[in-house]
Amino acid sequence: MGPELEQLVIRLIQDNPTWGSQRIVGALDNLGFKISDSTVDSIRRRNGFDPAPLRGQSTSWSRFVQAQWETLIAADFFTTEVLSWNGLVTFYTLFVIELRSRSVQICGTTVSPNAEWMRQVARQLIDAVDGFAPGKTHLTIDRDTKYVDGFRHILDSAGVKIVLCPPRVPQCNAYAERFVRSIKEECLSRLIFLSERHLRTTISTFADYYRHRRNHQGIENKLIEPPTLLPNHGRVRCQKEIGGMLNYYYREAA
Repeated sequence: MGPELEQLVIRLIQDNPTWGSQRIVGALDNLGFKISDSTVDSIRRRNGFDPAPLRGQSTSWSRFVQAQWETLIAADFFTTEVLSWNGLVTFYTLFVIELRSRSVQICGTTVSPNAEWMRQVARQLIDAVDGFAPGKTHLTIDRDTKYVDGFRHILDSAGVKIVLCPPRVPQCNAYAERFVRSIKEECLSRLIFLSERHLRTTISTFADYYRHRRNHQGIENKLIEPPTLLPNHGRVRCQKEIGGMLNYYYREAA
């Protein structure tokens, strides 16, 4: 490995302190470089960087999940605090993730995820044109009371069966929880939000980045929806978003 490639690895480590070595390997793969995560680890040690962040252990899946893998989606909420004149206001964001591809759709953000709001989300999910649920057979959710009967009935009427996570088995919804961890650690927890609009824009930006410009270890360190063409030659460019929190490295087309 030449000194120029090592300098590029160091640049990625410095720019993205939360990235593990496999994540960096994926970003380098986008640029046409093939190196191993152990090589990245060696560069970390040689240049005095901290070891790669620890990753969670792989989760075993039940026979049911394996059987429904191609058509299984999961939903979950995460909360974010927004600073207002009256103090901190908690916003709830609902999202749905396709387990097979890791593709995510943000369903909405609100301070009051009441029954009517949840029914509207369900109608959007099953929409024949823009919905995320058509073609899916099962939706995994936890036992949160926000998933009201109306929400469940609308999904069920469209052929999407609701699967409740067993009590005290948090790994059942591990893929959704991993997305929450990603958006929190890489973005939301590093910002102070002063308006609902700021929060919504940030969540939308991260969701787009997550889908098009972030490598995912669970799908062989690839992008969910990569560009049609990834040049192997040309100057290395960096697309920075949200003040450099989200970085995507690519080759400038000749």
